[in-house]
Amino acid sequence: MELEGRNERVRVFCRVRPFLPREIQGHNYATDPEIENSFSTVIDSNSASKVDVKDAKIVSLSSTSLRVLQEPPKDFHFDANFEPFCDQKNVYDKVASRLVQNVLDGYNATILAYGQTSTGKTYTMMGDTSFRANVTTEDPDDRSGIIPRALKGIFKQLDACDNNVTRTAVYVSYVQIYCERLLDLLDPSLPPGSLLLREDHPERGGIYVEGATNLRVHSVDECLSCVAKGDRNRAVAGTSMNAHSSRSHAILTVRLERKEKLNHQETDNLSCAYRVKVGQLFCVDLAGSERVKKSLVTGRHISELKAINLSLSALGNCISALSKKQHHIPYRDSKLTRLLQSSLGGNAKTALIITASPSEMELSETLSTLHFGQRAMQILVKAQQNVLATDYKALYQVTQQRLDEKEEAMHTLEITIQQGQDKEKELENQLLKAQLRIQQLEFGCGALQIDWDKDRSMSSEGGGRDTLESVPLGVQTQLQHLFARYQDEVSEIETKCDLQVETYRKAASEASQEWHFVKSELENEQTQTLAALQELKEFKIRFFQLEQETTDRIAELLQEIKDRDKSQLEWQIDAEKQVESLQKELSDAKAQTHQLESKLEQNQDAGNIVTQMETIYQSAIEKLQFRVLALESNTKSNYHRHVSTNAKKVDSEVIRSNKTRRKQRMSNQYEPVGYGRTLPAPGSIRAVPHVGRVLPPRSYQS
Repeated sequence: MELEGRNERVRVFCRVRPFLPREIQGHNYATDPEIENSFSTVIDSNSASKVDVKDAKIVSLSSTSLRVLQEPPKDFHFDANFEPFCDQKNVYDKVASRLVQNVLDGYNATILAYGQTSTGKTYTMMGDTSFRANVTTEDPDDRSGIIPRALKGIFKQLDACDNNVTRTAVYVSYVQIYCERLLDLLDPSLPPGSLLLREDHPERGGIYVEGATNLRVHSVDECLSCVAKGDRNRAVAGTSMNAHSSRSHAILTVRLERKEKLNHQETDNLSCAYRVKVGQLFCVDLAGSERVKKSLVTGRHISELKAINLSLSALGNCISALSKKQHHIPYRDSKLTRLLQSSLGGNAKTALIITASPSEMELSETLSTLHFGQRAMQILVKAQQNVLATDYKALYQVTQQRLDEKEEAMHTLEITIQQGQDKEKELENQLLKAQLRIQQLEFGCGALQIDWDKDRSMSSEGGGRDTLESVPLGVQTQLQHLFARYQDEVSEIETKCDLQVETYRKAASEASQEWHFVKSELENEQTQTLAALQELKEFKIRFFQLEQETTDRIAELLQEIKDRDKSQLEWQIDAEKQVESLQKELSDAKAQTHQLESKLEQNQDAGNIVTQMETIYQSAIEKLQFRVLALESNTKSNYHRHVSTNAKKVDSEVIRSNKTRRKQRMSNQYEPVGYGRTLPAPGSIRAVPHVGRVLPPRSYQS
């Protein structure tokens, strides 16, 4: 049973890490004061948040606003921002403390860390590496991350709330997605492919991992030990950007089942004795996006990088589709998005932490991360409380009864056959007794017949007639009647025995046939099941191979697209630089024009000066035209309009300058001689504001 929830959006938080030593050219703040002075401090008066920023001022922070100081500056607004030296407790209090309470109340909650590689995702989620070395000891610097603090908070509240009325069971599972394969971090001996994604009813968790180790824990130390064990089995590698870079997406799932005993009034209403609240906390530490040129990875690490970028690209596509409220959301493009389906716009309260670098060298990746966070803020989720009304005693009795019925049904045929066999043996015994009785009767009849024959032989001798005749007729009749009665009785017994034997033999035959039929059906079903399992195994192997090939191909295509986009961006930057160079040359030409005009006012020989000016103009304009044509030929079609506009601006500036100069010259030509100016010679030529164009001389009227 799910209680109705209300729509709310994904909460997004931004955390900017401090500068790394390599980003400040290997210097340290404490040892080199000049480096320290080269940084500027931005303090927000409302929240007193502080961040140290390099000379270029890439990032400045306030309580809920972040500004990227580019040209022009762009503001990004999030639920909260954390400066580089913010303590871990403050991050946990703002991001996860409320979600932990929601999980205890029976809601699903998700905490994700997203960002470029080496920006502090694992540090935010797990804390310092010393935590993984000794998880049972309190961190003296209080640098433990969100996951250990959330586990401690859960068990702290459980210890205070659990009693005879309320009992809670806690289960932990820890998996990773490495190169689009699900692996169990708590049991690395499981072969690849044994973990599968399944879809269940939303009240039982929605998407879940079938086959993953699900351990029940009773204390925070057991939980932290499981997490530390999983971290030791996680795929990591050293790159030029991060010596301990995560090469997989890690998902820690904490499931709480709280059983509350109901009072009599609630029991009457719900017809059960207990109420169970089921809450799940998903902590997701995503692998960071990176480029081969910067990370300098080789060998199999390139495949890891492609798989990471592929899954992060699929996640970005899902976020974009959800923010635009599209009907189709591509959850099935990767295992990461499939597993996070319930967390992205589903039945879960979600908090996203985006981590960014303040370095100018990582500006493009930082902007991409910030845009990702802003799109995520537009996603709506509807978390519902998962409440199950269950009487475990009645459920146990019903389940046990069903099991007993199944066992009884399984043994019914065996009992029937055994009974038939017993009856058959009993009938055989009765038949044997009847046969013995018949033999006794036949033996008695034979003895009587012998006596009768003996008496007759004696009577046939002399003197025997009196003896035979002395036998009464009644005795003879009685003997014949007795013999006939015995024969009838034996015949009747034989008939009854034969009938009973035939009946029981028929029943035994039918039971035996039914037993063999059931046994044959079971054997056929078992054979079909084994064949289906074998086909499924072969299909899984073929599917895994095809999936691996498809993943590699898609990753290669995505990498090619990214490289092409990057080359286009570099091309655009080069074009803008060339345009700036042309504008600078144009300004230099204008300066030369002003210098020549000033010299023209001082020089009386107007013809020579005009010729020199025309030569200089023609040379400069031809050079500019040559550069513009070269730029147009090297720039792609999508930048043609921009370059054409600049070229037109150059021509307009030259035309405007030449018009001004011609007006000044014309005014000087028509000035009286008394002003110290002379008319140009009739045979002189004049320059016009067109490249390489010279008009024939014209006569001037005095």
